[in-house]
Amino acid sequence: MSMYDGLRDRLRAERLSEIILSFSEIEELIGVSLPRSALRPQWWANERSLTTDHSQRNAWRDVGYDAFLIKDARKVRFKKVH
Repeated sequence: MSMYDGLRDRLRAERLSEIILSFSEIEELIGVSLPRSALRPQWWANERSLTTDHSQRNAWRDVGYDAFLIKDARKVRFKKVH
């Protein structure tokens, strides 16, 4: 079980091919504040790292989405990968 399961479940239930969630919406889903590093685009990287495993990445990738930080808006665009 991952702390990002709430985000994963929300995206799994989504029928739209693209959705924008604010940081506060994501935090409500996961039950904790996002780390400060979430303000950086790298934290939302969609590629698997050879050196680390990011559980947040697995939350959206496991249900078929890519994530893109909307700079300076504290929002993330999740886009269905076809």
